[in-house]
Amino acid sequence: MAGGRIDGQGIDVNISASRAVCLLPFAYYATTRARRARELPYLVATSWLPAIWLLWRLSELGAAGSIQAFATGYIAFISIYEIGYLVNDAWDARRSPQGRKRLDFQLTVPFVLSFVAIRLAVWIVVGMITGWIGNAIWLAGYAVLIVAIAQHNIVQSNSLRLVSFYELATIRFLLPIIASLSAPALPAAIITALLLYVFPRFLGYMDSKGILNLPQRGEPRFGFLLMLSLTPLLIYASYMLRTTVLVELTAFYLGIHATWWALARTPDAVTPG
Repeated sequence: MAGGRIDGQGIDVNISASRAVCLLPFAYYATTRARRARELPYLVATSWLPAIWLLWRLSELGAAGSIQAFATGYIAFISIYEIGYLVNDAWDARRSPQGRKRLDFQLTVPFVLSFVAIRLAVWIVVGMITGWIGNAIWLAGYAVLIVAIAQHNIVQSNSLRLVSFYELATIRFLLPIIASLSAPALPAAIITALLLYVFPRFLGYMDSKGILNLPQRGEPRFGFLLMLSLTPLLIYASYMLRTTVLVELTAFYLGIHATWWALARTPDAVTPG
């Protein structure tokens, strides 16, 4: 691992990964997408913990069972999602003028075949052990994921890619937990995904592509104020669904963004994007 550098986007840890390491599920994401020091804590805080909370509050799994169910669902999900990352890095990023070079090594046919085979095997094993392989909602979710990945890599228009980005972000939150939730619990999970998880990322994606001009997004307080503005709608949704979990998660996200806002006011702080 090379020494880190500080720029406007945070601390870049410059991870250099070998082919062997990248063959492991999640390792490819960690070494190509989580290069800055804030990325993994941000992932855990805004994605993993809320999803585990939903499992704990909306199922009978208990705390330990919720963590285990999420971890199992996530390893299956990331195995397939990383294939999409590889497609993006190997093909789409190279043909696009805005494409980013993320790999520190050249892709070879044996690597790609091994990469895909390992991930498909992990997904199948998880599906068979858990019984999710027979869950129509779980399988349909992966069908949507594959179509969305194809859309995002085939379509070159940034404006049209907004749809596939929204699809991918939504399914990224839901797929690790959807098989462990009952049908009555799904509306709360979907609302959490769409409003608390996807919407801020959607604004950021549009801003990064120059589709939407959001100069205020760079301000440390933006995330907190965005969550605060959504609070009345989330309280109303919580009331309609007769569950407090949406209020609890709204408070959690407000706390996360308030913490980052406070940290950004300290010297040498790193502000999340």
